[in-house]
Amino acid sequence: MVVKVGMLGVGMISPVIADALEDAPNAELVAVGSRTVTKAEKFILRYTTAKAYGSYDEVLDDADVDIVYLPLPTALCYEWTLKCAEKNKHVLVDKPLPPADKLKEMIEVCRSRGLVIMDGTHFVHSNRMRKIVEEARNEEIGKLRRVNTCFRWHMPEDDIRFKTELEPFGALGDLGWYCIKFGLSVCGFENKVIKVHADAVRHPETKSITAAVCSVFFEDGKSLMFDCEFNKAGANYWAEVIGGTGSIYVEDFVLPYKGSTAVCKKEELSPDLLYYKSKNLKVTEEGNFQEVFPPETEKIVVTNTYGISQCALMFEDFREAMGDPEKADRWAMEALATQTVLDTLYEEAKRDSTWSDHANRLS
Repeated sequence: MVVKVGMLGVGMISPVIADALEDAPNAELVAVGSRTVTKAEKFILRYTTAKAYGSYDEVLDDADVDIVYLPLPTALCYEWTLKCAEKNKHVLVDKPLPPADKLKEMIEVCRSRGLVIMDGTHFVHSNRMRKIVEEARNEEIGKLRRVNTCFRWHMPEDDIRFKTELEPFGALGDLGWYCIKFGLSVCGFENKVIKVHADAVRHPETKSITAAVCSVFFEDGKSLMFDCEFNKAGANYWAEVIGGTGSIYVEDFVLPYKGSTAVCKKEELSPDLLYYKSKNLKVTEEGNFQEVFPPETEKIVVTNTYGISQCALMFEDFREAMGDPEKADRWAMEALATQTVLDTLYEEAKRDSTWSDHANRLS
């Protein structure tokens, strides 16, 4: 079964999704809606099979559309998810999502109609991420202790992400979401959070969060630590999984340098994704631990299924979830767990503005 996708909006991430749908073996873009039909028509020039509409509602009314992709500001996702459900459309919502209380309602409404709701995080659908999670859970680097991640991205100050009425979470939501989801993927979405800490820097005028440093502590002793930032220096997004005897390092965990048209040309795309596994301790013949220094590092290449990008694989997973309620529930609950941690960190960051104000005066 080939699933047919409609898209609401033609913003920054929309071309990446459209490119992925060209490569997805069982999904295709059939409709694009924008606030003006001119914008939609301009967008589909590269995607000749798609229809252009001058409103979002027309996409929802299109009988050919199975899934609606929402690359909309966070403040609009609740309303448009419910509208999609009313039209019996499955929903793929770009992150971050609305606060957990609203997200629960979105999930329940979709579930009651037999519809799938999934967040649009690409990297969790890659074979690389699945391999990393498997190795961490199997303690191939020893007992899992901590996950460290970082996501920094150049963002002009006139971007909507600086408008708190549209994007209330700022950099914590736009970038920190990925760090949280990576950490939960490794440490376990069901793992109980017992403590968090968050400090944030806010824009001096808009008061939007432009940077944050966060820690999340789990009941079983694992932890997640990350920082995220809108900056003027460029992109940087890495992740490290630390175990008792070694570690796993991913240089480009969000958007693989040769695995997403967000960061490379379409003709440069490769399904081969890299990560590194290091050994810091080994067991001697006598059964003792011996330090390995410098660490023994192995370069590992993982090829995506079908030879396609992680974004294209996201639509494969979505299609499977449409026919499997357990998989649909899994994706929805993982989104809810991620958003719940994000909400908690956001509230924690609001508690103390002293550090934020001081940092702004120094910048």
